[in-house]
Amino acid sequence: MGMASAATLVQNKTPPESLAKLHRPKELVVGGGSLFALDPHDASPDVPDGLDVLSVPLAPGGDAKAVFSKQRGAEGLAFAGGRLVWVIAPSDDGKQHSQIMSGTDVFSLGDAKDAAKAKGAGPDVLRIGSDGKAVVVTATSGPLVRTAMAVNATHVFWVQGGAVVRAPKTGGDAAVVVKLPAGKIQRLAADDTSVYWTDTGSGDPQWSSRVYRVALSGGNVETLSDAPSPFAIALDADTIYWTSSADVGGRVLSRKKKGTDTVVLAQDQHGPHGIAVDDKYVYWANTADGSVMRVEKSVKASP
Repeated sequence: MGMASAATLVQNKTPPESLAKLHRPKELVVGGGSLFALDPHDASPDVPDGLDVLSVPLAPGGDAKAVFSKQRGAEGLAFAGGRLVWVIAPSDDGKQHSQIMSGTDVFSLGDAKDAAKAKGAGPDVLRIGSDGKAVVVTATSGPLVRTAMAVNATHVFWVQGGAVVRAPKTGGDAAVVVKLPAGKIQRLAADDTSVYWTDTGSGDPQWSSRVYRVALSGGNVETLSDAPSPFAIALDADTIYWTSSADVGGRVLSRKKKGTDTVVLAQDQHGPHGIAVDDKYVYWANTADGSVMRVEKSVKASP
């Protein structure tokens, strides 16, 4: 469980393309034929004016344009059902809340406005419909990783008390998918058969800086990659994509869900964090140098 991957590294020969130069972009999402990013309003390291939601051109040669400006502590950028949404933080409890969209519903960690809460109780998993009303899916317990949420066709997933858990999107009790003995989960992704996550580790050599997967039907945790500093993760129908986010020498990688080889889609990147995919391209944000990049998903491998 959690052993290192022995996958072969395949180097992609297609060079990445730069789409825009921003300040320190941290999240990306593709939707409605557009690419959106969260970026500080100015170059100040303290982000005193909040973050801008920007529309970034999908091809080189255009200019990024502000859609909404000075959004305080914005995070959780998501797009589905024709809606672009994000969370403004700090919230009433002073904590940041992740969110993810599925269809026309937004799933988030927080407190419903009219929900009765016991003193000291943690936030709930909320389902927010297109009418803006929040419905409690289930309560949470234990320490949360507020940047890690995912959905598939039927369930919402999050991390609490050192475990990946899930609950039906329509509401119901939380159930443990896998209990983790150590590690520090960064981001989650899920499809209808498995849940995936990036983990920066905790010093335990068995649980350190890897990409993992476990089947929803049960079984052992599988190590997909031991590339250092994994961070953002995204899926399409047959492939997993993630960033290895070193400030210099960062990489964007992929692996077929039913394959064993890991593809280096791009290397020598500067702090790649947010990642998004569409039918043809992988997009990512380099936080260290402000660039938003893309590369084709189809691989032209080195000999």
